Amino acid sequence: MHLLFYSFLVGSIGSFASLVLTKKYRNKFASFCVVLEGLICSYESLSIISSGKTTTFNSNQLLPFFGIRLSLDPLSAYFILITSLLAIAVGIYQLGYIRHSTKAKTPTFIYPFFFTSMVLVPISNSVATFMASWEIMAITSILLVLTDHAKNNNSGHATQWYALMTHLGAASIFIGFLILSLGTKHQQFSSIVMSSSSLSTIEKSLAFFLLFIGFASKAGATPFHVWLPRAHPQAPSPVSAMMSGAMVNLGIYGIIKTGMTLIKVSEGWWWIVVIAIGTISAIYGALQCVTNSDIKKLLAYSTIDNVGLMIIGIGASGLLATAKDEKFALFMISGVLFQMLAHSIFKGLLFLSAGSIQYSTGSLNLDQLGGLLKKIPLTSTCLLIGAFSISALPPFSGFSSEWVLFEGLFRSILHLSGVNRLAVLFGLSGFALASGLTATAFVKTTGIGLLGVARSSHAETAKEVPPTMLFSTFLLALSCLVIGIVPGYFLKLTMKSSQLLFPAKKLSPNFKYGSIDLPNLATNIDPLLLLVLFTIALLMILLLLKAAIKRKVRITNSWGCGNEYSNSKTQYTATSFAEPLQRVFADVIRPDQDLVVSHVEESRFYVNNITYSNLSQDSIERFVYVPIKRAVTTWGKFASQMQNGSTHRYLSLGFIVLLIVILVLS
Repeated sequence: MHLLFYSFLVGSIGSFASLVLTKKYRNKFASFCVVLEGLICSYESLSIISSGKTTTFNSNQLLPFFGIRLSLDPLSAYFILITSLLAIAVGIYQLGYIRHSTKAKTPTFIYPFFFTSMVLVPISNSVATFMASWEIMAITSILLVLTDHAKNNNSGHATQWYALMTHLGAASIFIGFLILSLGTKHQQFSSIVMSSSSLSTIEKSLAFFLLFIGFASKAGATPFHVWLPRAHPQAPSPVSAMMSGAMVNLGIYGIIKTGMTLIKVSEGWWWIVVIAIGTISAIYGALQCVTNSDIKKLLAYSTIDNVGLMIIGIGASGLLATAKDEKFALFMISGVLFQMLAHSIFKGLLFLSAGSIQYSTGSLNLDQLGGLLKKIPLTSTCLLIGAFSISALPPFSGFSSEWVLFEGLFRSILHLSGVNRLAVLFGLSGFALASGLTATAFVKTTGIGLLGVARSSHAETAKEVPPTMLFSTFLLALSCLVIGIVPGYFLKLTMKSSQLLFPAKKLSPNFKYGSIDLPNLATNIDPLLLLVLFTIALLMILLLLKAAIKRKVRITNSWGCGNEYSNSKTQYTATSFAEPLQRVFADVIRPDQDLVVSHVEESRFYVNNITYSNLSQDSIERFVYVPIKRAVTTWGKFASQMQNGSTHRYLSLGFIVLLIVILVLS
């Protein structure tokens, strides 16, 4: 625990130093402090996970009235480890990303506090400490989203949505904690655990769903996701990487913490609802991911998709625990944590690669890109590795993590019965559909964005990013490969971390040549062997082709159907690629399509210009949140008319209220 305090001190020094140092040194020093803070936190987290011990810290002086209560256990250490690893990569990336910015003080000053707050949230051990850390994380992230508000008019509007949703979520969490605290005079989590059994089923159910809604809104689960595709495209890419790769994990942490430790597993129908929300999130996020052309918005929706997969796994683990099958519940929650690790790494890689593309071309619109594999091959390779990982292709991290999660869901069906089995089967079906849609989305992203010829002058003149940005993305790309090839070690890490949830059960995988061997579950996978076999098969195919083809092979542009005069107008666009799926799921996506035909002045029979637009909007935002916003605005206008400063009107209203009270009480 003491090492964490030293890391917080290092981060604070870097933050305040950025206010006094010159532009030449402030970013370098602040980034160095962030990287050092991340290394210290990573070391401390690994030590706690390996030892399985829990360390605590209590003080009555730091937080007024309530004091501060901290506890570092293997589960919280795992979340800190993921956050720290991503923060190290982002800290290195920032050296090149904001080097030429004239307003670099804001992100360099706030970012260390944002990182520190994300470390404080999982180690908070009381309601007051947790809510204080949660609010610091919310405020710092809001300020980071506003970094480019001077250049981007949409930044302020996106921040308003994010601020509203995050504070409504915080209010829901706080009320849930208050209900759990009814049975005790103390607000420490240990006291809540002991007193939660005295609460009625209605009280526990209300507390669980209030807490679930609050944490699910931070994780970006549907229908509480509307802030996420708005905030991510407007925030700087390093901030988007941390928010999507690390901050949403804390929403998952909150669901696991409250549902499996504070309240304990109580009612099976809770977890059926959780699985349903996770399935809807996975499918809806994947659909929106397929139909969007902005890379960062596409990645934001893919986060909703992956969060949905994790929530499905949490729901299945809860059902298994209610059925007293804690061994498989442990395996299921370990799969969720493994998926979280893989998602954090490849989503950080994808957002940083998107930032590099924006840095090189000035655009994130796929319809304006193309040919980047030749122009910026190193950045494009990193994006490809991230796309392979999120599409669950072997031997990358997404394949191993999704295989473990899918294996757990499949075996959950065999170990459950009745409605519980149907719920997991529903989640498994949604898992499969979302995985296919995700793969389609990233075929579109890489095929349209990287292949073919440039669709704009910006893409035509793209150049590689600075070395620090490349180093950071290559570091994450290598991590995707390592996690995918040797998944056994990382799954063992997740099982040690989740052991606290089910201390009576142990399920340790065998780590041998990168395979996952779980003899008790009769399951085995060896991604390293798959990689070797795939490489051998590819080499054999290439040798056979070389031996079979004697004539000279004509080489022409890709995606040109053999046309040597291929140009940007003869290529598929991201919009046209997604159009068939958009048509199939039109009732869910509800796209706005418009066709404008203008004619020449001399005759209406001659067309001058045809403009077609196909805008994919968020259906839930349009049909749920916009009407609520409109109703609140209408009520606000009415209320403002009542508050016009007239003393006579105030006295009249007070008299009317007094009469109503007298009539009611009489």
